[in-house]
Amino acid sequence: MFSLLRRNRDIRLVFGAQVVSFAGDWFTFVALAGLVEDRTKSAFLVSCVLVSMTLPGLLMSPVAGSFADRFDRRKILVTISALQTVSALGLLLYGVAGIWITFASQSVIAALASFVGPATSASVPNLTDNESDLRLASALFGSTWGIMLAVGAALGGAAILGIAKGIKTGFTVSPANFAVNGYKALSPNGYNYMSMMLVEIILTAVLVYVVLATTSPKFSQGFGGLTAGMTLALIHMISIPIDNTSVNPARSFGVAIFAGGDAMTQLWAFFVFPIIGAVIGSVLYKAINE
Repeated sequence: MFSLLRRNRDIRLVFGAQVVSFAGDWFTFVALAGLVEDRTKSAFLVSCVLVSMTLPGLLMSPVAGSFADRFDRRKILVTISALQTVSALGLLLYGVAGIWITFASQSVIAALASFVGPATSASVPNLTDNESDLRLASALFGSTWGIMLAVGAALGGAAILGIAKGIKTGFTVSPANFAVNGYKALSPNGYNYMSMMLVEIILTAVLVYVVLATTSPKFSQGFGGLTAGMTLALIHMISIPIDNTSVNPARSFGVAIFAGGDAMTQLWAFFVFPIIGAVIGSVLYKAINE
């Protein structure tokens, strides 16, 4: 994969843009979730951060795919990036216009982001010279999202720490300020270890099963992203009050390293149980559908 980046300038440029974009997405999510939690102390409003980041894009995904097929992909990417930059200015109005303008801005950014994935994926075959390079490029772009989730989340956590220490008198590093995953004292509502274990295993299994089902050729075209996204939004609404929702070890790791203390002590659980859930979801899908 690295040899492809050295050899192919176009792939290198698109990959670099994707890295910055994904890192920015998760940086914003963690920083905004921490800000909302710190200002409102509301688990519901923290879940609204996730909903505003995912639901608009999922609703737009059927339209975004057809745009990528009908219009120049380069123009789509440039235009969307410019519009996202303008929309991001709304995030600066949190203290002036209130929290809802922040959610509105994040929703617009997320809706616009839904056009980036299809346009990028559709561009890759035109940027490679042979089948071998196409496979390498697909693997490279496919792995970027998960890697940058961890990196972006960590950067977002660092931003919360650095900014809050600089402007907030008496700010202390604590799990609550980072919306970390955890149980007992780290749970928004004091849920115990067993509750956390069950919710992570069951909801991760559900998510993996739905993703496998909606990406199957048997599933109705154009509705896979919407179905998977609605499932993810529902998962967060259910589990944020229990353990702040993981179902993804990278999300847990990115903030725990800054919160420290019990967040790091409990971090292992948010690697082990989502992985167990993912395996269960995969096995169930195979058993039922193959």
